[in-house]
Amino acid sequence: MKTQNENEFNNTASRQKGRIILFGILTLAIMVFIFVQSAMPDVVSAEESNLIVEIIRSIMEKASVSVSNQEMLSFLVRKCAHFTEYAVFGVSLLALGREIARSGRFSMDETSKKYVLVPLICWLFGTFYAVTDEIHQLFVPGRFGQFTDVVIDSMGVATGILFFFIIRRVIMRRVAKKADSNGK
Repeated sequence: MKTQNENEFNNTASRQKGRIILFGILTLAIMVFIFVQSAMPDVVSAEESNLIVEIIRSIMEKASVSVSNQEMLSFLVRKCAHFTEYAVFGVSLLALGREIARSGRFSMDETSKKYVLVPLICWLFGTFYAVTDEIHQLFVPGRFGQFTDVVIDSMGVATGILFFFIIRRVIMRRVAKKADSNGK
């Protein structure tokens, strides 16, 4: 017969395993999304970018702001898309990395796990994926692998990781504040 502590441990381990699977699937889905976007020939990619550009132009015109350089706006949309998809990737990588680290599969002290090693590994992996993404684009008709895109993607991953920590800190403060107010 299992004790209450054994049941709690098994429930916690089961929830943790579920979170690892969830964040793993999410991270893999983002990687597939990035791969599919990179596999689009330049004509298809340009059509997608131009659709967003037209929406932005329409909004700007309604706000009485003229767009004089369509090419610059298109360039900014494409680079912001790179940055954003890799920022989301960074968030998912860190969520997955923290769950794996918390599972106890690696022996590290808690501080280095949380604040140094796991985020660094996640950033390195995200940057490595950005490099492979740019190499992949060398084989897609009309697309080019660019070092500047690797830098933008890498900055996106780092921003996603930082964003994760900021949001987590805000949530933890609200939870603590709520616990304090309920305790009084």
